[in-house]
Amino acid sequence: MRLRLLLPLLALAAGACSLTRPEEQPAYIKATAVENRVDRIEHQNAALLDLQRQVESLQAEVRRLRGDLEEAQHEAKSAKEQQRDLYADADRRLVALEAHPATAAAAGGAAAA
Repeated sequence: MRLRLLLPLLALAAGACSLTRPEEQPAYIKATAVENRVDRIEHQNAALLDLQRQVESLQAEVRRLRGDLEEAQHEAKSAKEQQRDLYADADRRLVALEAHPATAAAAGGAAAA
């Protein structure tokens, strides 16, 4: 007799469990929430990796530009020194011509002949 009452009660309890839709069960809700969080974190990680690549690219470009700048500064310094040396040489020659105008004219006339 107990068995007859227990069987319908068990069937009713099992049936009640199956009446709940899967998306309404707490385990499903938590699993969905965790999955959404994981998706969001993966998306953020992808964005961070992209930013890291951009930063590394910009750092490489800055290093290249610094090298170009150092090279340009060296060339400018060399050109300035060469210009100063040429100016000093021209100045020495003019001073020498002013000091000995007759000798310079004779040397110039002999070179023309």
